[in-house]
Formats: sequence, C-alpha cells, structure tokens
Amino acid sequence: MISSLVLAAAFQFANVCSDDTVLQRDVDVPVWGFGEKGKTVEVALNGKKVGKAVVGEDERWTVKIPAQKANRKPSKIAAKCGSEKREITGVLFGDVWFGSGQSNMAFSFDSFGWKALGAKEFVAKGGNPLIRTLHMNEGQNRNAIKPRENAVGVKWQKPSAETLAKFSAALYWMGDRLQKELDVPIGLVDASWGATSIQTWLDGRYAAKHGKWHPQQMAFRALGQEKVENAKLNMNSPCSMFNGLVYPLFPMGLKGVVWYQGCSNLGFDAQWTHCLETIVGSWREKFTYKDRLPVIITEIAPHAIGNTDKRIAAGENKRPDWSVTADMRRANIEAALAIPDCSFVSLLDLGEKDIHPVRKQEVGERWALTALQNFYGKNILGTSPSVEKAEYLGNRIVLHFRNAKGLKTRDGLAPKGFEISGAPVKSVDDKGKEVETLPTYFADAKIVGDTIVLTHPKVTEAFSYRYAWFDLPQGWNVVNGADLPLGTCRGYKDGKWRQSVAAE
Repeated sequence: MISSLVLAAAFQFANVCSDDTVLQRDVDVPVWGFGEKGKTVEVALNGKKVGKAVVGEDERWTVKIPAQKANRKPSKIAAKCGSEKREITGVLFGDVWFGSGQSNMAFSFDSFGWKALGAKEFVAKGGNPLIRTLHMNEGQNRNAIKPRENAVGVKWQKPSAETLAKFSAALYWMGDRLQKELDVPIGLVDASWGATSIQTWLDGRYAAKHGKWHPQQMAFRALGQEKVENAKLNMNSPCSMFNGLVYPLFPMGLKGVVWYQGCSNLGFDAQWTHCLETIVGSWREKFTYKDRLPVIITEIAPHAIGNTDKRIAAGENKRPDWSVTADMRRANIEAALAIPDCSFVSLLDLGEKDIHPVRKQEVGERWALTALQNFYGKNILGTSPSVEKAEYLGNRIVLHFRNAKGLKTRDGLAPKGFEISGAPVKSVDDKGKEVETLPTYFADAKIVGDTIVLTHPKVTEAFSYRYAWFDLPQGWNVVNGADLPLGTCRGYKDGKWRQSVAAE
C-alpha cells in the first residue's frame, strides 16, 4: 500500500532517516526510502559500500547497515540509484528510545506555561549535545485513515532551546540521565498525543490477527479493517494514531520503548491490558532490535476525576471504596508484570489533583533507572517494589515483594493504605438479585524484613488485599531502599473474585 504522500519513482530517504539521526548501535540497523520499483539502490557508510537493495513493488527500499559501535564523530550515509545520489549527514550511533502514549508523554517543557518543575532552567542550558530528538507530533501525521508510508514535516533535531522546549519533558529527562550514565549518544523519538485512547495506537491488521478481546468491543474487529479505514475519522478512531505517528517509523532500530497512557481508558482496564499486549506485539514484529525489545510501562499518577472532591467531603476516603483511577493504575502494573521483557515505573507518590503532575524530571529519571537495572544490567536498585506472592494464612496475609531491598515507609510510620477483607458474603439486593460483597477494612500493616503482614481484628479468614485504592494520594508511604514507591496492587485468595468491593 502506497500513501499518496509518496511520489511514485521519487528517489529519497524516508523523512525519519534525516540528517542528524541517531541509529541504534550493536545491531544490523535499517535505513530505508522510496524509489522506482525494480531499480537498485546502493548504500555506503562513510564512503564504504555496506549493502544494496532492489526497490520493491511497494516502491520502498531498505538496506541494513552492519552493526556499529557507539560513536561521537558524526558519520555520513549515502544512497545511490543510477545517477541519483542522496545523503544523510551528522549520523550518530547510540541507543534509540521510543516514547508513546497520551498527554503526559506529550507534555513538553513549555506546556501550560512551563508548568513542569525546573523546565525553563533546564531548557535555558540548551540541551545535551549527544542527544538528538525526532518529534513525530510536529508534523501533519496524526489521525491517518491508512498506515502512512512517509511521515510529513518531521526530521531529527540537534538540541537547541527552541526545539527542546516543544519536546516531551519526561522523555528528554530520561534520555539525559541515560546519556550521562552510559556515555553514548541517545536518540529520542516521541509519538504521542493528548487524550488518546489505547485503541488509537493499535496496528489494525496485527490486532485483527492476534487480538484477544470480544469483537463487539473493538470497531476494526467488529467491522473489519477496510470498513474502519473508510469510516469517518476522528481523534479517537481505532488505529488512527498508529497509522499516522507510528507506522512511518518502521523498521527503525530501537533499544527500547516507554509507554505512558491510561487516563483516557478509565473503566476499560480489562480490554486495555489485551490492547497493550497487542500493541507490544506489533512493535516487536515491526521494529528492529537486538535480542529483545524492552518496554517500560508507566503507572499513571493518582489524580482527581469528576466528583473526587465531593467523595472526599463525604468521607469516602476514610473507608474502603472503589476507585476507577486506582483500577487503571493496577492495570498498568499488572500488564507490565505479565508481558515478557516489560518493566514498570510507579508514580504513586507524584499524584496531584491535575491529571498532569508537574514533576516530570522524576518521571524521566525513574524510566532511566529501571532501564539501567532491568535492560542494561547495572547493579542498582532502580525499580519500584511489586508483589511477587501473597500468602493467605488464616486471619493474616503476608506479602512478598520483588525489588524490595530495604523496604520501609517514607515517613517512618506504619504502612498506610492497605486493605484486607474476609471471605465473600452473599446477600440479596433491592431487586431480589443475589450478590456477593467483601467485608473490607483498612488493614493493620507491619513491615517484617522484606515482607508486609496484613491483619484486622474483624477478619478471621483473610480473602483479599488492596493498596492505594483511591483517586488522590492519601499518605501512601511504602517504598524500597531507593525510595521508589510500591505501586497500586490487589489480590484475591482464589485469584478470581472481581466484583465491586463494599465496606462492611
């Protein structure tokens, strides 16, 4: 399929293979472009031929450059087709990280009047000379009906105060920390858009083949991809962001991916997880990488929604109650733990009323830390603790954790925010329907080594637990020795009970 934006027979590099690009080190990395089908394209790196390809029926050509070590001296790549020659200059080899999601990923240094803490001072320094950025949001690429072959209006950028101000603050701060820790060039690719649902980031054809959800819940699954492509398009049309902002990047070489999304899918958590599994699968099918493609999934920060203030005024935060934002935070973490070669970053302590927390430097540096521990093999504690196993021992629950060395509370007080329930209780509602509820209480929690023990005087047979189950932060205080917070979590003795939890 050829986009109308690709001129037939026009010999060129793809726009995302521009001057000042960073190419992934230590892997045979592709460069690609377009030309007249049947023609031969030869590619040279710094004057030395490294490969050739024949332009295919789709008018695309791709050549893989043999694996290169990280460099500081810029390289030149030349492509020749007959008498025509095209070059990209200023090329660095290093690590390329791709960031995607919605507004908190898109949140730039100058967003909302330089709202991110420390943003204006950081940008004034001009950026890191060994970091290059590719901002897919800058072009006219979103909301594409069909996969876009060539991105419009984008190119790789060297750092400057002007270009840096418009780039994702959290993603850049991640790159800055990685560059300083690894001492290699870093490429950062931002493809994100505010208020987008996860369905917009799906590869329609991959999802139709591999998706797990009920067909009525996804338009392209229910109607067929061709009908979706011909449907009226809006910002949250299924696949539209993938088509416009992600597809033009394939088959770019990457080190890893960071995903920061969920706020637009509150209440959709079960299907959200299936969608994310499918998105990760499509990335791993189409991007180029070495051995595996690491993915970091971000637990969205607590924030106010709708009537949160009224709920607090009514005292709902003083007793166990349901929270749709907490359920999405849980879904973020559980997805990361379930999908192979994924890690997560908890932002439980960074929440505020606004859906856009301002401490973006801490977000980016946490991404960098978990990457350094889990994907670069550094001997650090860079990942938040998470529940590895729950033991149900009569009237108590003992929680065992990963990444829990030095487990403690931030304020030195007892752990706050855990809930414990007894066994389900059957009753009949006002419509005569039999229902089950859980007698749930805020737990007495105690840290014992690297475990936490939960009890409550009214619970004689423990059945479930939860942590941090409200919209806004309520003094939740469990951290590991690196001061990284325990994220939102829950569990059931039988692993299956999923009805809403009511207090006694």
